[in-house]
This record gives sequence, C-alpha cells and structure tokens, in this order.
Amino acid sequence: MRVTDEINKIQFFLNGGLPSYLIFFVTSQCNARCKMCFNLENINNYSVRKKLSIEEINKISKNLKSISYLTLSGGEPFLRKDLDDICKLFYDNNSTRYIGIPTNGSLPSIITRKVEDILIKCPNLNLKIPLSIDALNEEHDKIRNLKGCFKNLLNTYQKLDGLKKDYNNLEIAVNTTFSSFNQDKITDVIEYVFENFDIKSHTLTYVRGAGTNPESNIVSIKNYKKAVNRLEEISNYRGALKGFILNFNNSIRYRTREIIIQTLEEDRMIIPCVAGDKMAVIDDIGNVFPCEILGKKIGDLRKHNYNFKIMWNSYNAREIRQFIKDKRCHCTFECAIQNSIAHKITEYPSIIKRLLDS
Repeated sequence: MRVTDEINKIQFFLNGGLPSYLIFFVTSQCNARCKMCFNLENINNYSVRKKLSIEEINKISKNLKSISYLTLSGGEPFLRKDLDDICKLFYDNNSTRYIGIPTNGSLPSIITRKVEDILIKCPNLNLKIPLSIDALNEEHDKIRNLKGCFKNLLNTYQKLDGLKKDYNNLEIAVNTTFSSFNQDKITDVIEYVFENFDIKSHTLTYVRGAGTNPESNIVSIKNYKKAVNRLEEISNYRGALKGFILNFNNSIRYRTREIIIQTLEEDRMIIPCVAGDKMAVIDDIGNVFPCEILGKKIGDLRKHNYNFKIMWNSYNAREIRQFIKDKRCHCTFECAIQNSIAHKITEYPSIIKRLLDS
C-alpha cells in the first residue's frame, strides 16, 4: 500500500472541522428515468437548472481542505463532458485519492474513454466505478426506463475490464438498488453477478424516495435479509480468495447492512450520524446538504462566494447538526452509515472480530 494511502486515512479523521467525505452531484442530466429514483424531481427539471461550471467547481474545491473520499453522482455523471477535469481539480486541490463514480453503464464508449482520461490525468488515484444492475435483461431496462440499458451495461463492463490490464488502480464494482420492483428476484441478480463479473464488491442500496412509483419502497425486510445473507456468503468467498483488505471492507459493509436491518425493525438511531459534520452533499447547482435524505439545506455556495468553510460553520449549519443529534435522525442511507461507522471507534472491535472469524 502506498504511503499516500495511509496519509489519506489520517486526513480522514483530522480535517480542521471540514468534511473529509463529499458527495457531489455533478449533473442532474440523465438518459434514464428509473422507477425508484430519489433524485427524479431534479432530473426532470434539468433543463432549467444552471449547473455549476468548471470554474465554479474550482473555486469550491480551493475553499475545501483535504477530501479523502469523493463520490461524483447525478443524474448520469458520464453525461458531463468535463468529468475528468472535475476529478483533476479535487486530485490537485484537495489531495483526493479515492473517487467513486456510480453509473447506469448505458454509454460504453463514453464511459470507457472518460475513465481512461481520468486515470491518465490522476495517476495515483484509486478510481471505483460501480455499475448499477437491478434486474436481468429486459426487466432491468423496464426498471430503468431505458431500452438496451442492460446490454450496454455488459458492454461497458467488458471495456472497463479490459482497461484494468493497464490500470491496476481501477476498480469495477456493482450496485443493486433493492426495491419493490426486484425484491422477489434479487438473489437472481446476485448469482448472475457472482458468475459473470470479476469484481471485489457488490453492494445493495435500500430504496429511498418514491421515484416514479409511490409503491417502489413497499418492500419486505424478509426479502432484504435474504439478499443480504446471500451477498454475505459471496463476499466471504471473494475475501478468502483476494485477501485481508477486501475482507476488512466486506466486514464494514456487513456491519452497515446489520445497522440498516436494525434501523428498519426498531425505527430508531442505531449509531450516531455524522452527516452534516464529517460528510457533506453538494448538488449540481451549488446547494449544500448534510446528506441526500434529510432535505435540510445548509446553504447556497453561489450566495457565499463559493466559500464552503464559512457556510459550514454558519449558524444554520450548527442548527442542522443539532437537529440530527437531538432528533436522533436515522435512515437507511448506506454512505452515511458507513461514514458514521468509520468515525465511531467503539464499532471497530466487532468489525475486527468478524474479520478474524471469517
């Protein structure tokens, strides 16, 4: 492991009161209309939303400190033509060495070319590309409301898998959104990915929001547990083949899914949430939120001269953090839960014990 990797982990905890994990929605433009999409309102209003320019993003980036982990989301992130330049800004300005870019995988040539551009411009970057697979073949296309999406996604995987031969810092992953549209067949997806994809991780995102169908989040916890158990068996198998680091990451993912199940069953905060403190969300037009779920806006970067620090330390930001603490805010948002686990030292013994037992 490179020395810069270890430095990045230290910066994750010591960051001068600013978040070390950032989710940045680089665009709300999307070529799909997923039935369970929580961001659908912004996607439908894309034409009237004035997205942040590369110059504005540079100003924001320069007003942040170290960003250890960055997720670039959307919309479909790869529809943004300057995506590689955005990565380069955070790579240079914020010493970011871990970037994840989830994609629907429907644009094989564009995605492959842009991924290679990012890897060339940011040679020491660990780049993770999670491909979204919610069902198989035409059923996947129907959920995503995008004809040919599944076929194109497979093509994207093959092209990216070819890139891995030249770039060992590229990781391909798979994410499946658990919703009412696939809960009865989700283990089929898990088995298919296991048999056909050479990846380190397959994650499961619990549906949030109503998307185009208010019934999208009417799901069975029993079905979710079944999917989690099968995913756990496969994760243990992959970890046994590929070593300690993968097993450690799998242990954190498993703990995250445990917390989600407990949250759903008990309807309470299981672990204190660090959203609005150690992590932040910036949308495509410069609004800042503590997370994707709460809906409480901290502020508008355009109205604060792109100075994130001033806004993050504002009275409104402190009020929102206090709200999260007082109300014992809880949800199933995987990124927030994983980030909270990373910052809660009392979680580490059980993670390490499970790691040693696996």
